[in-house]
Amino acid sequence: MNSSPGEMPPGYLPRWHGSDVHRNWSRTATLSRDDERAAAGRYLLLALLGILPFLINGPINACLATEPLLYWSFELLIWVVVPAVILLIALRTPGASLAGFGFHGAILRFRGPAAVIMTSIALAPLCYFFYRVTYGIFETWFPGG
Repeated sequence: MNSSPGEMPPGYLPRWHGSDVHRNWSRTATLSRDDERAAAGRYLLLALLGILPFLINGPINACLATEPLLYWSFELLIWVVVPAVILLIALRTPGASLAGFGFHGAILRFRGPAAVIMTSIALAPLCYFFYRVTYGIFETWFPGG
């Protein structure tokens, strides 16, 4: 395939990897304007359906706090099953890909599962430290008993 970096081949759309400057061309279906509108409507509906459980999570957790099995079953449903189902439904939309939703192994210039794992390992202590510092700050601002 002969095409210069600034020229997009017909039927191809650019897929960006984070802040990486290089383009990785991927073959995608060309969508009509009606299909694009339908996909946008579907994504909006899925986003609203995905947010709804988190809006009702607090009141329901308060009711389920005395029943550990029901509480943890509901948490598993809300935090694992609902997002997975919504992602699977969204992927059935024409032109959708995991990379389009941000699921790729590219972190800056590094690619692959090792980059994701190493970044997670490096950031875990930093997040814990940040949590402890902010907890201490808010504990002094809002003492409780």
